[in-house]
Amino acid sequence: MQLQVNYQCDVCSNSFPLDFNRAISDKKLKCLNCGVEYNFTEEELDEFNRCYQKLLKRLKNSSRKPETNDK
Repeated sequence: MQLQVNYQCDVCSNSFPLDFNRAISDKKLKCLNCGVEYNFTEEELDEFNRCYQKLLKRLKNSSRKPETNDK
């Protein structure tokens, strides 16, 4: 499963899909509509990655079907 989230650009007010993995590796987001770039510090990226991994874990755990004891 790949998480897809849309982000609304502060400059052009249009939305674009976030690629979390690319944002972390590039240390920036780029609006696909107007081209503005949002740059991040190492601390922001670390916090961003922690939150992202926590969200993925919660989504994975919530998608598991509970085991039933049908006997």
